[in-house]
Amino acid sequence: MVCKPQKRMYNLKSRVRYSECDENLELTLTALVNYFQDTSTFQSESLDIGMAYLKEKKVAWVLSYWHIVIDKRPALGEEISISTWPYELSGFMAHRNFVMKDTNEKVIAYANSLWSFVDVELGKIKRIDSKQKELYKKSDPYPMEAIDRKIEVKGCFTKKESFQVQSFFIDSNGHVNNEKYIQMAAHYLNPSAQIKELRVEYKNQAKLGDKIYPCIRTEKNKCLVVLKNEQEDVYATVEFLTK
Repeated sequence: MVCKPQKRMYNLKSRVRYSECDENLELTLTALVNYFQDTSTFQSESLDIGMAYLKEKKVAWVLSYWHIVIDKRPALGEEISISTWPYELSGFMAHRNFVMKDTNEKVIAYANSLWSFVDVELGKIKRIDSKQKELYKKSDPYPMEAIDRKIEVKGCFTKKESFQVQSFFIDSNGHVNNEKYIQMAAHYLNPSAQIKELRVEYKNQAKLGDKIYPCIRTEKNKCLVVLKNEQEDVYATVEFLTK
């Protein structure tokens, strides 16, 4: 694996591993999301404003929203490259794009995301510090469809059996990792469903021992999964569009 920092973006080159594949020997959805997340983490580390810096400052970047479009999932052994860059940092928020390409430099997946800068001691958003604004070189946004970040939740939903947050859901911030909510929600998809697009709206952070109550609504080429707590507060809303 070769990681190459660039002036305005960060590029990660890799090869699809067997451990990242599904039963069709294609990159799983969660592995794709992890590649995007890892690439942004590596960019921060390359600029010395990564995990150690955030821990020292007692702050964190918390993901608020994903919009991911998948044209093709790469197969076992296929060489891929993932690029990421922030295109807007203002106030308490940062917008960041991601692009995955195959060995022929063809774009096979891309994403838009919104991140909140948070004071971990107070549990509140705070202004992005000047060092990060200086080091993250902004570039133009990726030309993808601009859609409302608010996922509409209406209609009749089916309640599914609740389950408890286990230790393997938890990341270094002490709460459920962003990708795990997608993994939870994908469990309710038809096994033959081919995901072409997904959106995730994150609202609250689930922690070890919390109980999650899924509610599902399915229609043609669309599945909406709302993950709540017992008091009906939403942890995350995940919308899948299928082929």
